[in-house]
Amino acid sequence: KTKWTSGHACGSDATQSGIQHLSAMTLDRQGGSLVNLEPGEKPRDGYKTVAEYAAKLLPSPYNSWLNRKVSKRTCMTVPYGVSRNSSRSYIRKELIDQGRDLSEPGVLSDIVYAIYDEAIPAIFPGPVNAMNWLQSSALDVLSTKDDIRWTSPSGFEVIQDLRKPRGKVVKTRLMGSVVKTTVADGMLGPDVNHHKNALAPNVVHAADAALLHVTFANWDQPVMVIHDCVLARSCDLRQMNIEIRHHFVEMYKEPVLQNWADQVGVTIPDGLIKNTLDIEKVNDSDYFFC
Repeated sequence: KTKWTSGHACGSDATQSGIQHLSAMTLDRQGGSLVNLEPGEKPRDGYKTVAEYAAKLLPSPYNSWLNRKVSKRTCMTVPYGVSRNSSRSYIRKELIDQGRDLSEPGVLSDIVYAIYDEAIPAIFPGPVNAMNWLQSSALDVLSTKDDIRWTSPSGFEVIQDLRKPRGKVVKTRLMGSVVKTTVADGMLGPDVNHHKNALAPNVVHAADAALLHVTFANWDQPVMVIHDCVLARSCDLRQMNIEIRHHFVEMYKEPVLQNWADQVGVTIPDGLIKNTLDIEKVNDSDYFFC
């Protein structure tokens, strides 16, 4: 019997992987359904959904400017704690690239408000709340510890150790002029703001990495992975798609977020875990990872 093979690499990519992981951690069907954690005849598009919601909040002609490209980068970086300033820069760049005139005062601010402040929290409330809670948890952990440590679902130890640098001012001369410069001289205590901003991204990235760890630990075919994108031979794609769904489901059958909270010593607030998502349905979702 002929065994078909190929050397052609084909890529598969997750649908908004950060939102997928936060939705799975909180078992939130509203967010999960928009990033294809449930099967459907067509792929769901969270970027487009956010753009359509925001467009309803804007007058003509600005409502017609909104499309998935305008909202994409802000949506993509929500799980990683995107700031308003960064969101404004992303939206501004895309609108200019599309030839929009932003010279009228207040237009850009209104568009940013519609996307960042209104649409994203309305469309993805579960993931947004989870991200906000993770950020605030950093303050609780650092009240008794100097760093934040946990073990990912694949057994990888994560150490988030972010400290303020200590500097020493050195006065010297360069080409006849006096120059003052600061050189590193050890470290001080924890950098609380840096910890706060880094925690949600690191928790999500640790989950991303854990999925790839467990999926490919015993995989014996050629594969290339980066973040939430996998390249495998075309003849292996079917099995790879089965494996990555199976391991995502198995990973989130466990209380991943509760396990994380127990390890770092914080309490999950009531209502954060929605328990509305049937994680088993990922196995039947063609567009979960495609």
